[in-house]
Amino acid sequence: DETILFEEKTTTTTTNTTHDQHQQTKTRIVFLKRAQIFVGDVNAGLELNLRNMDRLTTFADYRVPQILRQYEVLEYTFELADRVDSQMELKKDSIEEVSIRAATVVAVEELVQWLNKQQEQQSNDNGKREKFTDVTVDWYLWQAGERMHQDGLLKPFHRVRTHFY
Repeated sequence: DETILFEEKTTTTTTNTTHDQHQQTKTRIVFLKRAQIFVGDVNAGLELNLRNMDRLTTFADYRVPQILRQYEVLEYTFELADRVDSQMELKKDSIEEVSIRAATVVAVEELVQWLNKQQEQQSNDNGKREKFTDVTVDWYLWQAGERMHQDGLLKPFHRVRTHFY
């Protein structure tokens, strides 16, 4: 049952591009976006059906918070909204950047829980459906966000100069 944890440890120890951690006051916040997306992509591409995929979080980057904000799942302060909408670059590791990414992880986790509860309430005993995971919901939101962005239907995304996403 440690398949995913092994993959993450292997990935995070072999490349510095996954060392995406932030110290905010006394709390250390770690995003494993690249390591997790690697596991998610390999799992999907090779149809491995790895166990514990539900232990991965959403891939905290720029597109998912953009669509979550559009649908008012995420709400920015007036000042932050103004900076993002003006396409001003946020400082890497700033409280604003880390807060957007952390709030995205929490929002997607809560959305997954809600979707699974709805599915459970609506399901009949004829067939068991796969549960939603943060990875599957992230993929859907990212794809929808890409289409909506290309069609000019989304507010701007937050801009940060970084190699982590």
